[in-house]
Amino acid sequence: MLLLDVHTYQLVEPGPIESWPEYATVSHCRECQDVSIDDLHDLDMLDLQSASQTAGLPWIIQACSEARAFGVDLLWVDTLCMDRSPRTEHSAAINSMFQIFQGAQICLVHLDDIDTPKSSLEDLGQQIQQSSWAKRVWMLQELIASEDAQFYDAHWNPIGTKISLLPILSQQLGIDQAVLEDSKCLFDFSVARRMSWASRLLAILEEDSAYSLLGIFGVQLTIMYGEGGKSAFVRLQEEILKGTDDLTLFAWKSADEQEYRGIFAHSPSEFNHFGVHSHRIPLKTRGRIQKSPAGILICEAFVLRSAQPDIALCVLGQPDSENESLIFGIPLLKWNNRYVRTSPSLLLNLDKLPKRRPERICITRDMPCDLAAEPDFEGVSENQIMQLFGRSELLQSRDAQWVEICQNIFLAHEKPQVPYVASDIEVYTHSLREYWAQNGQRDIGKFLKSQETQGNKIHVNKQKETALNQTVLTRMIDKLVELLLPTEGGLQDGKCFQQAMEEVQGEAFNTQAHPSPDGGAT
Repeated sequence: MLLLDVHTYQLVEPGPIESWPEYATVSHCRECQDVSIDDLHDLDMLDLQSASQTAGLPWIIQACSEARAFGVDLLWVDTLCMDRSPRTEHSAAINSMFQIFQGAQICLVHLDDIDTPKSSLEDLGQQIQQSSWAKRVWMLQELIASEDAQFYDAHWNPIGTKISLLPILSQQLGIDQAVLEDSKCLFDFSVARRMSWASRLLAILEEDSAYSLLGIFGVQLTIMYGEGGKSAFVRLQEEILKGTDDLTLFAWKSADEQEYRGIFAHSPSEFNHFGVHSHRIPLKTRGRIQKSPAGILICEAFVLRSAQPDIALCVLGQPDSENESLIFGIPLLKWNNRYVRTSPSLLLNLDKLPKRRPERICITRDMPCDLAAEPDFEGVSENQIMQLFGRSELLQSRDAQWVEICQNIFLAHEKPQVPYVASDIEVYTHSLREYWAQNGQRDIGKFLKSQETQGNKIHVNKQKETALNQTVLTRMIDKLVELLLPTEGGLQDGKCFQQAMEEVQGEAFNTQAHPSPDGGAT
């Protein structure tokens, strides 16, 4: 990370952010990419008339002048001070943006499309609301994080401070005044309320709708421009979910015509209904929320059921300052042993909780537009999927989920190119499937021959042998998961994998050897 020396106009490396000397920041809409490091290197040798011939330099010179007036020697300007190569440093800079603005002595807010400020505070507020700066998605965390800010018009004339403009900034930008006064109360507001502050803001790069909110929610993400805005925003919500039990994260409303959706919103605009005059406190859940390959598992959800397969997920709120409580109902539809959100434009306001026991439900994180396009889980029992739910780490990373689903279920597909597996249980389960793919037919033959020797002749054709092969494999995996669960992925009593294999295979075949009530093999 770099800072601009306001006296020499040179970029310097001040070290870790925590040890930076006093500095100023600039919040703006101006594009300064025309200013190169070479331009800055020669700037102290130029007179102002020569500098004016280089696009962007007069703006930099004036920003440095204003910073000097506040008694600071260093200035942070995003387009100059963020090292975009290597990629890891650029990612670290974006993840540190809130911290950078929070630590600044002063933030200089330049409104380059307000040429002549209005005299009345109300009219000035409307000018600020209509400015390009106020529509910019990065504005939100820059304004909230900055303890002190000075606003300027297009000609760098001061038009007010953050404190003096506080009421109109809150009113015109739709941000609660309390959080503008003190960013430390940021987490007193519900997730949905914070999302609503960004619901009308615009991003030049669609991924910035998510990346610009990292500081607002106190999370970090790997920055991947090109992944798409929806993908980045879903990743943001998954990361938020790791550190909160506030279910207003799920209380969004869609404006599009898609009939079915997953549990996550696609953009901040879907939280627009949580404005400044709406419910502000978090809506808590009593049970755990887990993220798994199949979706989001809510362990204690209050559910209203109808005669149809639709249900409503009820979210309990806490009494607010007026002793009112708010409960949202999210319409869901059962699909492939999980639930999807149906009628995503609808959010139910419920009077009270249903008088019934909470239950565990799984909701897809996202889904295709076509409800008929179900994922292929052929050969995987519901019990196995629930075992994976039960033992999965709370809110695993996307990489861990990808490994878990690919390594354990889709063995026939090409192995995922990932640097690690989530835990030993994936290694053992995958090894068992590999072993069975190579030796299952041989072992089934041995089993049938041993049964014939014992007088239990079992007649099977090719189709039944394939079914028997899959049944034994299923029971072996169930037994292996059961064996590994008590140790959270490690083998018990120092068993090696071969011993464990022999044990689970033996039990699976012993179960097969007992006839079912109808006389056939179980």
